[in-house]
This record gives sequence, C-alpha cells and structure tokens, in this order.
Amino acid sequence: MAEEISRLTRLEVTVSQHAELLRRAVIAMEQQAVINERLAIHLEEGKRVWDEMESVERRVGDLRGKLDEAQTRLNELANVVHLVKKLLWWLLPLAAGLVVFLSKYWLADHGLL
Repeated sequence: MAEEISRLTRLEVTVSQHAELLRRAVIAMEQQAVINERLAIHLEEGKRVWDEMESVERRVGDLRGKLDEAQTRLNELANVVHLVKKLLWWLLPLAAGLVVFLSKYWLADHGLL
C-alpha cells in the first residue's frame, strides 16, 4: 500500500508538472498570437504604404510627362516670340522710313517743304 501511495504521489507530481508545462505553453501561445497579430498589422500597413508609394510614383511620372509637354510648348512659344521680335525689329526701320517718306510727300504736296 505504501508503494501505491508513493506511485500515486509520483503520478500527481507528474500531472502537476505537465499541467504547469501546459499552462506555460498556453501563455506562450497567447503571447505568440499577440505578436502574430501585431506583425499582421505591420505587414498590412507596410503594404498600404507600398501601394501608396507606387501610386505617388505613377503620379510623379504623369506629372513629369505633362511637365515635358509644357516645357516643349514653352520652347515653341519662345521661338515664336523670338521670331516676332526679329520681324518687328526688321519692320520698325521700314515703318519709320515709310513714315518719313509719307511725311515728306505730304509736306511737299502741301507746299510746306
């Protein structure tokens, strides 16, 4: 009978040890679940940020294209303005000469010259 009590005591100790191990395992699993949840949140946030960055990169590319188009238009406009300036500087002396000629003609016609 003493042997049975001893054996029962050892079984109780073993069960108690296993219960403690199970309790620790449950705590560790709960902690791991919290860690996994946080990792999932960080991964989702990272994916959202990544998608947003890709969207921004696409918009930047579109804006660069539009900027290049605008720069091309501005260069074309600057070329036209430069051509008009050249034309005006060429026409200005001709117009001044024409005014002088017409003034002399008018003055001569009216006998003032």
